[in-house]
Amino acid sequence: MIWLAIRKNIAFRRARLVARGGFAVVAIASAVGCHHHVKLEEPPGDQIETTLFLIGDAGEPDPRQVGAPLDSLTALASVAPERTIIVFLGDNVYPGGIPAEGAAEWADARRRLEEQIRAIPPGVRGIFVPGNHDWANETAFGLYSIRLQERMIAALAQGKNVRLIPGNGCPGPVSVDVGRLRLVALDTQWWLHSFIVRDSSSHCAASTMATVTAALRSEVRAPGEGRVVLVAAHHPLMTGGAHGGYCGVSGPYRRFGGASQDILSSGNRTMRDSIRSARNSSSARRWAIVTSRPLTFSIRSPSASLVCTPCQAWL
Repeated sequence: MIWLAIRKNIAFRRARLVARGGFAVVAIASAVGCHHHVKLEEPPGDQIETTLFLIGDAGEPDPRQVGAPLDSLTALASVAPERTIIVFLGDNVYPGGIPAEGAAEWADARRRLEEQIRAIPPGVRGIFVPGNHDWANETAFGLYSIRLQERMIAALAQGKNVRLIPGNGCPGPVSVDVGRLRLVALDTQWWLHSFIVRDSSSHCAASTMATVTAALRSEVRAPGEGRVVLVAAHHPLMTGGAHGGYCGVSGPYRRFGGASQDILSSGNRTMRDSIRSARNSSSARRWAIVTSRPLTFSIRSPSASLVCTPCQAWL
């Protein structure tokens, strides 16, 4: 889980990534890293404008082991709910997203999603971003599965400010402005899906790779002084884990782009090039990409470039 706090002061500061007990910077593989023990620096509450909690792959836990991560999230987010946002960065429902009602897997899929929504305290805004498992684990039912998840989130929210964006199986981008923060949500699985990604019910504002890229470039140019732009997506721009070809006997094969989820596949490169082009066109001095793979988080900005878990960043 990453905890990001946006200070009220506008003057640019170098981001400091700190954690209780330290954090791991992953250079080659997620299992190999250097642990840096640093003193926890937490600004006073009256200096914080917006607090974000970023958590990914929250739909994976075994039903016999659910508890600690979401319980910790609830406790921390309850401190100042009026200025707090929780972002679930994809793979919200393992292993195959929301199936059609009546399927044997439906009850377990609902359980996984319900536990995450229950972890969002009253008054806290909750945002879900799609991942590849949410698209029926990359199968032909994907477009319909992600729509079912959107509807289920709305039904389970029960008055909470919780939603899935981008919605309706659209790629986005969808922006949420809170004070100086602009959070831009992308559905990166849309880029990688091998089956249909649109139908007569889609009505997406951007529905081709070119128009999505153009829209993303526009959204990251947030007007105003001292803006903080965060692009939230499931797939990273780089990874030292399995999808980067660094782990296991399949590593060399994956470096040749053998699967769409691997960063060297042609679809993945196209998606990453789109995000990079938007990053290069942004006028914001504080610009970061937050993703949820492989079970860690990638932060890319002028002031920070690392993969860490768990960590806090003061921006």
